[in-house]
Amino acid sequence: MPVSQLKIIRYRELLISADVNHRPGDYFCFMRFYKHFFTNVARLSTPDRVLVYPKLLLGITLSIWLIAVLFFGQFPLDFSGNFVGNDFVGFYTGAKLFQDGNPHDLYDFNKQKQFQDSLVAHLPDHPALEKRSNYTTLFINPPLSIFLYLPFSLGSYKTGLLLWWLFGFLCIGLSLKLMQRHIPGLKNWSGRQLWMMTLVFFPTLACFMYGQATSIILLIWTLCYMFVIKRQDFMAGFVLSLLFFKPQLAIGFVLVFIVSLRIKALIGGIVGLSCWLGVSYLIFPVQMLNYQLKAESILELLRAQSYPKWGIHSIFGFFNLTVYPYSAKLSDLLTIIFSVLICLFITSVWWGKKWDPDSEQWHSCLAVTLPLSLLIAIQLFTYDLMLLIFPFFIILGQYQLRVKDAYAYLDGGLVLAWTSVAYWGCFLSGHLTMIQLGILEKLNLPPIGVQLSVLCIVGWSMTLWRQSK
Repeated sequence: MPVSQLKIIRYRELLISADVNHRPGDYFCFMRFYKHFFTNVARLSTPDRVLVYPKLLLGITLSIWLIAVLFFGQFPLDFSGNFVGNDFVGFYTGAKLFQDGNPHDLYDFNKQKQFQDSLVAHLPDHPALEKRSNYTTLFINPPLSIFLYLPFSLGSYKTGLLLWWLFGFLCIGLSLKLMQRHIPGLKNWSGRQLWMMTLVFFPTLACFMYGQATSIILLIWTLCYMFVIKRQDFMAGFVLSLLFFKPQLAIGFVLVFIVSLRIKALIGGIVGLSCWLGVSYLIFPVQMLNYQLKAESILELLRAQSYPKWGIHSIFGFFNLTVYPYSAKLSDLLTIIFSVLICLFITSVWWGKKWDPDSEQWHSCLAVTLPLSLLIAIQLFTYDLMLLIFPFFIILGQYQLRVKDAYAYLDGGLVLAWTSVAYWGCFLSGHLTMIQLGILEKLNLPPIGVQLSVLCIVGWSMTLWRQSK
């Protein structure tokens, strides 16, 4: 797309209203700094830079990963000793244990380790093999999810991973096609442009690096939205129940349905969830009990020394990094308080609002809700942040309609600035947190870190909320 086609629509109410000049004291000084900082961020986010630097960053990141895998690793291990598609090996392990006639061993972590060890037993001596040590990627999904992973376990690990990646691309492609068709204002953007905006967002790349299922979750979100737009609330709720394997990522839509009293959607969700639970207990009675026991220890797993805590971007992860090293009870208390506050804020966003999925206000409220709801999820890893492209495309579509321009470039001001900050925050936050933890560990200090992405997501959502008003 030629640069000349990207036109900046300058922000007409520049960051803060004129009445800020009448606010004395420290607050005024803070707001001046706020205005100055985000004005400069918006100015830096020119069409030329936006067209070049995200693509360059994508190319550099992908190249480094491919070099690390192809030249410094020994497939199926990468240079760090982890499996290529490290989370997929957990899915593959569970499906293989079931396929080989060992369903009772589904949540036997020793059996899982033995199977994963067998995948690398043929490898010659290699530094990657030495680094692997005793680490195991556990299968801790609901037993019914086995049928999702089963087709990808019929062949070798390499074949299964390649097919899994291909399936992920297909899910993203279908999601983008549905978004383009149903999100108002998004039709003026080509499929190629939507693909590029999706791929340059680092969590999308992380989804494939880790071999995760976020692309499937994005498709479920999109289908749920599509049925809401079509006024088929029951189907919207039923489709949302497919997130039974990651229910924490359904919180946003569930809160919207509850506050807005969308009874049919709630019934659809309950019916769907009842079906999945019923089938699970019918086919996997013993495994469901074992799964419940393992699920209860999820907090212990996330706080284990070997778990990459730097990659958790939720409210839980934020306080687990900043407060937990000093006080576990205070960390849990703050997590509960701020999660409740987010729920209350989402309630206030939708309270008394007319249910009109065709309106700009409705879409703005949804774009505010979904990013904040992700923060409530306890286990929100870097790849899960890929879901943020859904509310971003909603906002992009809204600006497209508002300015009636062929290529609306957000607003050239506060929303653009916060979108840039959120983009960089989602890319850099986990790495910066890892560096913080590493430095403090070297200094024999408590391993604390600040997950900046959480602050970026809150800031972006609050900015969208302010604009929607």
